[in-house]
Amino acid sequence: LRARKGPAIAIKATARKLAVQYWRLMVNGTTFIEKGGAHYQEQILKQKQKHLTKLAAEFHMQLVPAT
Repeated sequence: LRARKGPAIAIKATARKLAVQYWRLMVNGTTFIEKGGAHYQEQILKQKQKHLTKLAAEFHMQLVPAT
């Protein structure tokens, strides 16, 4: 986020994320569950695949899996 929108927006986004987690913990009693690095890497991979699929469709191309 910092690379795309700048450090000020990235700091605000991080602060908001922490505030939401704190609010959920204190008000609702919901516990924070760390999903681990593998989960986030998988999420990033899915986002990249979705973006690549959209880009291929925009240029009227078809993605072929590498062998």
